[in-house]
Amino acid sequence: MSVFELAGLAKLHRLVLVRVPKLTDNAIYHLGDHGRALERLHLSYCDRISLKAIHHLLRNAPRLNHLTATGVPAARRMGLSRFSDRAPESLDEDQKSAFRVFSGKNINALCKFLDKERLRREQAEAQNIPFVPRSDDKMDLY
Repeated sequence: MSVFELAGLAKLHRLVLVRVPKLTDNAIYHLGDHGRALERLHLSYCDRISLKAIHHLLRNAPRLNHLTATGVPAARRMGLSRFSDRAPESLDEDQKSAFRVFSGKNINALCKFLDKERLRREQAEAQNIPFVPRSDDKMDLY
C-alpha cells in the first residue's frame, strides 16, 4: 500500500515510515489532510521531507501526540531541538545531535513556533527583506 492509501484508513492510529527514501512532502501533506485519527508517526531518516510539510502535518492532524523525526535533515534546523524529548544517555554524541522525538505538549509548542516562523517569513517577504530563521520565539525580523 502507498502512504496515500494508508492515509485513507479511518482507524489508522500509528504509522512507521522509517528509512523510506522515496517519501516526499506530498505524502506528508496527504497524511495531514486525511490522517485524522493518526496519533503516532515515525519518520526517522526520511531525508526528503521539509519542515513545511511537517508543519502542515502538525497543524492538520489533531490527534497527533508523538512524532519521531530523528535523522530528518529539516528537523535539525536550529531552534527545534528544544522541543524534542531528551535523547537517551546510551546514544553517542552524533546520535544525540540527530535525535528528534516530539511528544505531548512539545508537539503544540513546536507547531506554535513554526506558526511564528511562517508569519515572520511572510512579513519579511512583504517588506522585501531577506528572511533569517531564528532559534528563539521573538518576532523581530532582525
